[in-house]
Amino acid sequence: MFAGGLNSFGAPTTLKTEKDSLSYCIGLDLGKSIMELDYPINLNVLSAAVGDILNNKQVMKHEDAVKFLREYFTARSSKDSSEVIDKAAPKRGLPTTLKTEKDSVSYCIGLDVGNYIREHINDPINLNVLLAAFGDILNDKPAMKHEDVHELLHDYFTVRKPARALKASREFLDMVAKEKDVQTTGSGLLYKIIKQGDDVRAVNDYDRVKALYHGTFKDGKVFDSTRERGDTATFILNSVIEGWREGVKLIGRGGSIKIWIPAELAYGETGSYMSIGPNEALIFEIDLIDVIEGVEEEEYDGSEDEEEYSEEEYDESEDEEEYEEGEVVEEAVGQAPDTEEAAEGQAPEAEEAV
Repeated sequence: MFAGGLNSFGAPTTLKTEKDSLSYCIGLDLGKSIMELDYPINLNVLSAAVGDILNNKQVMKHEDAVKFLREYFTARSSKDSSEVIDKAAPKRGLPTTLKTEKDSVSYCIGLDVGNYIREHINDPINLNVLLAAFGDILNDKPAMKHEDVHELLHDYFTVRKPARALKASREFLDMVAKEKDVQTTGSGLLYKIIKQGDDVRAVNDYDRVKALYHGTFKDGKVFDSTRERGDTATFILNSVIEGWREGVKLIGRGGSIKIWIPAELAYGETGSYMSIGPNEALIFEIDLIDVIEGVEEEEYDGSEDEEEYSEEEYDESEDEEEYEEGEVVEEAVGQAPDTEEAAEGQAPEAEEAV
């Protein structure tokens, strides 16, 4: 339960659990963003789409839904929108059961919202409560004031969730520290050297390293992995998180190491946007391929390694067709939902795992 009781945030007394209160507030918050599309929504179709994608039963690819919405809202003010539907339906895989323009748009918005929830709300959600909140706000009958919703979400995502995550991370690292051959540095970094490597080492923070790595959370879920992508990454050490930087200096070229990074040496209590939560301990398996000696003046400015953790080739023209999370509200409406941004100003601009 929330401190002071749920009523202290204006939550309906019918919401008996923290899960239900969180679900209702997320629903109101996302519903507010949907309202700002200024489009007549078929609530039943939208709700069905959210349920479909959260239950992995969608009949249309999410990326196709986003491309359709992009085409539709771009053309809406300049041409007959029904023409867009007719041309896009077969190309984008719109379900044939959607007989009207309103239903087609509602379904695609629902898929986008559902994907946002699936990818970024890493908390248990009561789908029925969330959908009820959609209905309440779209019918202009929310059971909570928006400022109370914001306050409740802010309290959860910036106070309660970080505190719980920190406790869980510390308990996990305490268990790891007892494992055979695991050592701990003065900073609190835990590590196990698999292969020492040769005498060529990264010594300074302005040195460059080329590596293969595999990053997971304490539950084993992968958040970033060059190993899975079949590629390597090269970057300046002063561009990566402290724990990763310290760990890679413990081995030489050709070496391998596994490191367990406390939140304090990773992304701390703010996390990294929505891919890495607050106070998350991170685990990396690293193969150090090469070390390139840097020069002291080589300060990292972010221009070279836009995606610090992977440095994969980035094709902007191709990305124009790629989905950026929350695109319905960011691109079509011009405003992103407040759900986790209730932690005002805490989120970096890009997801950076290392």
